[in-house]
Amino acid sequence: TIAGGRETINRNERQPTALIEVRGEGPLFSNARLSLHALYTNSSGYAVGPDYWYAVIGTTIIIPF
Repeated sequence: TIAGGRETINRNERQPTALIEVRGEGPLFSNARLSLHALYTNSSGYAVGPDYWYAVIGTTIIIPF
């Protein structure tokens, strides 16, 4: 997912926003699967400040039982 726009803060200040998210999933072994994800956003909805950004990288191993 790639998205962008502008947000209004307190009905006054406007600033650009962006979001990039990548996800993938595939077999690992037997019936298990591996899921990977990464996300970046600079939306000020999380904090007030023009230089704020947030990023996360994660993995999940899915083992059915």
